This record gives sequence, C-alpha cells and structure tokens, in this order.
Amino acid sequence: MHVGMAAFMVWLNWRYKTYRRWREYQPTMLYVAACDLLYQGLCARYVLWTYVPKWPVYHQLLTNYGYTFIFLPATALLYLSHYPVESRLYAKGLYVLKWYAAFVIGEWVYVALTFMDYGHGWTLGWSMLFNVMMFSMMLLHHKRPLWAYLFTIGAVLFWVVVFHIPFA
Repeated sequence: MHVGMAAFMVWLNWRYKTYRRWREYQPTMLYVAACDLLYQGLCARYVLWTYVPKWPVYHQLLTNYGYTFIFLPATALLYLSHYPVESRLYAKGLYVLKWYAAFVIGEWVYVALTFMDYGHGWTLGWSMLFNVMMFSMMLLHHKRPLWAYLFTIGAVLFWVVVFHIPFA
C-alpha cells in the first residue's frame, strides 16, 4: 500500500503533467521533505504516528523515506500546481477542503487497515489539525518562504509542548 500510494502520487503528477513545473515548486517540495525529516528526527524515540511497513518493503526507514522523498514532494507539486490562484476565495477554500478531506479519509483507511499506527496520544483528530496546518504551510511557503519558516518554528514548539516530546 505504501509503495502503491507513492506510485499513485507520481502517476497523478505524470497524468496531469505537473512534473513540467517542478522547478517552480521545488523549494516547497524540499520544504515538506525537510519538515518530515524534522519530525522523524524529533520523534524517532517518541513516535506520534508511524507508517507500518508492509509488503513489498518491510523496512521502517525505507517506508518513511518513501513518504519523505517521493510521496510528500509529489503531493506538494500536485497540490500547488493546480491551486486556483486566480479564483475567488470560495473556489480556493473548496480546493483546499478537497485535499484535506482526501488526506483525512486516506489516513482513516490507513489506520483501519493497519498501515499506520498512532502513539503517545495522537489521534485522527490531531491529524485533521495537522493536515490543515500542512496544506496551509505549503501555500505559505510557496508565496512567503520566510514567514513559513517562522510559523514552522512555532508549529514545532506547539507540537513539542502539547505532546511532551523529549529532546533527549
């Protein structure tokens, strides 16, 4: 399922030809990968959520890296390249809501099928909040990277305090 999701996101980018605009969105693609690596580093011994390795990749690190370096950057590319910049606020909100709903439903399925597991008080409710933040930060990073870095520091501090993530 994990390999399939990464392949599906790559296929969607191929299907909609968003790969042609990868240079335009590369900084944000790298930003989401860096944020995921930051999570993996901060929570390596205090996991809030984890992808459960399944066939054909039974290795935790490889599974995580598949999301870090393939799925999430491909998501950022697809999400940003189709964002309705010239549309009204309603259309923009509907676009973000569709992505948000797809990620929440996808995560619910992942948890139900044991492809994903939660720990230390993390729930689907927290993931819903996280997804709002993630898609907002992708847009902010694309438009105002320095503001995104500042808000990222605040977001990291929020999660560390709320979930009592140890630094040692």
